[in-house]
Amino acid sequence: MGSRTWIKIYCDKWLNGTIRDETPELRGIWIDLLVLAGSGKYGDEGEIKITDHVGFLDQQLADLLQISLQKWVACKKKLVQTDRVCIENRNIVAIKNWSKYQSEYHRQKPYREGATQIQDTIDNDPENSNQRLQHQVTEDAVTKGTTRDRDKRLEKEIRERDYKEETKQEESSVRFLKSKEEVITLYQENVLLGATISEDMEAELKTACGRYSPDWVYDAIREAIAQNHPDWRYIVGVLRNWSKYGKKKG
Repeated sequence: MGSRTWIKIYCDKWLNGTIRDETPELRGIWIDLLVLAGSGKYGDEGEIKITDHVGFLDQQLADLLQISLQKWVACKKKLVQTDRVCIENRNIVAIKNWSKYQSEYHRQKPYREGATQIQDTIDNDPENSNQRLQHQVTEDAVTKGTTRDRDKRLEKEIRERDYKEETKQEESSVRFLKSKEEVITLYQENVLLGATISEDMEAELKTACGRYSPDWVYDAIREAIAQNHPDWRYIVGVLRNWSKYGKKKG
């Protein structure tokens, strides 16, 4: 796990793209998350977490970012919807496409291996090492110009491809299996037993869908019914438990 001193941001996208339509607060939180993920404190995979299998609670992340819990929850929802982050099991925050846009491990690997090979040459055969290295430098000088041009061309192609993919992903939204309307219908038919749902309860359901996703709320209602506890307090307890410990598949 290594630290780094920079993160990658596309200047044109940042200054002139759709992200400029977002609030300064959301842009600031997005940058904070990139910096946290790139700091090396939480690994090299673009994740923000306490340990390998446990993420921060929402309140802990809000404190880490020095914002209110309500602001963090609202910004997290927007970042998930725009496909920039995903919330994995046990509330681990993962930056989408980190390996493409931020990871330096694979790009630097050939240089690290080359440095190791040179050092091994010196250690194992010190008398002939200078001659071998001089020969290698001569060969490198012949191909240096071609290699530099090739690297620049490849870097440009990768940058353009990543830019297109990032633009496409930021403009897309997360698609859920269930809609808010289906969640409300399920609650009305199975918890209220067909009674008219109040405006306050409908607002509670929509808020929960925004916080946890319609799919989770739908499944939590079904779980409450299966456990013979068809009431809102139990459903909220199920959602909080899933958010803290992870939602089991199936």
